[in-house]
Amino acid sequence: MSVIDELVGQLGVDPAQARGGVGLLLNLAKAKLGEGEFGAITQHLEGAESMMGEAPETGGGMAGMLGGLGGMLGGKAESLGQIAEAAGGFRELGMNPDMVMQFIPIISGFLQQQGGTGVQELLEAVLQPR
Repeated sequence: MSVIDELVGQLGVDPAQARGGVGLLLNLAKAKLGEGEFGAITQHLEGAESMMGEAPETGGGMAGMLGGLGGMLGGKAESLGQIAEAAGGFRELGMNPDMVMQFIPIISGFLQQQGGTGVQELLEAVLQPR
């Protein structure tokens, strides 16, 4: 079973929404992780590069302002700003913006099953508010 199958089955989103949502979150992770760390995540997600290409652009409007403010404040605020950016992209995919917080644990659990706790923790380190 793929991460897309899990998202579709557990959340009732369609495959295009699932792919776009995963792509959005991967794009955020890529911006924060080194190449080796990011590669450790994507090797366990079949079609990661194509999903990233299917993701809507983020960073515009209020979400972009929140993301920028979060970046200036650092820590938890930075993570929340990234989640706000992703939420705007989820809206563009026709999903409720709060779905971003439902995607993260499913993707994280999938990565733990496929690659172990270390891979899971890489993604959570950049996507979970801390």
